Amino acid sequence: MLTFLSLLLPLWMIIGGSQGEPQPTQPTEAEMPVLEGQEPDFSTWDDPIAITPETSDPIAAITNLEPLLPPLTLEEEQTLQEGLRVGQESWFSLAGLNKLPMPAPLTPELINYRDDWNKINSAIAPFLGIWLDESNGADPAYHLSIFPGKDGGHVCIFEFKPEWSLNLVDEQGNEVAKDVISEQILSFSVGQVTADQLQSSQLRTSTKAIAPYSSIFDANQTIELMAIMNPQQAIRVTAAAAPPIIPNSLPPEIAIAVTTTINHLSMPHFPFPLAIN
Repeated sequence: MLTFLSLLLPLWMIIGGSQGEPQPTQPTEAEMPVLEGQEPDFSTWDDPIAITPETSDPIAAITNLEPLLPPLTLEEEQTLQEGLRVGQESWFSLAGLNKLPMPAPLTPELINYRDDWNKINSAIAPFLGIWLDESNGADPAYHLSIFPGKDGGHVCIFEFKPEWSLNLVDEQGNEVAKDVISEQILSFSVGQVTADQLQSSQLRTSTKAIAPYSSIFDANQTIELMAIMNPQQAIRVTAAAAPPIIPNSLPPEIAIAVTTTINHLSMPHFPFPLAIN
């Protein structure tokens, strides 16, 4: 049976931290970024994490220790760039028709946060933050928080993938079946940034797949989008929303485990990226 300590050791070794480094401190409530209305509400889940007897520890159940995906090839980078273009056009068009919410503009908090981290580690700074995909109308939306890692170009990745399903109805409009194509998944993984590419076991992307756009409703507002590629090479387009946080609505046992792990794995330097109520 995995224990939290037995899980934490290999994660700590991946990041490359040492026991002699100072431990990060919890930020004050005033320092915590607010992301009301944009985070998945995990508190409503009946069974948010599938925990088996073999993995009874919550963080063990959601942590992925598979090997990193390989670097993106030139062709894959070009595919990501094309996916970003197509995704942006589709998302903005539907938002203009009031069929989807317009991606939130870049916030001063995220800009300042990245500026601070750019002085510490310029390679990881462009990827940091909360990235949301609201382009398919899913509720809750896809949620990706990328935290700075403790060693070099490493990052900590907290990801929520919502369920994707089709509701089948009869001629009278009554629901007769639910075809679940993809289960909702909550995961935590470790990635690295090299040569302007981010690689983890769950996703890959590149600075070439990140671009700013002007809002169709306000030309003075800048929206930043990033295309990511999953292990099956499917592409998802996300929008930068805020500095990275752990969703406040996580069940307590999951929140404590994830918070403790990130405390050990993330850089202890200012500004420390964590928010748990």
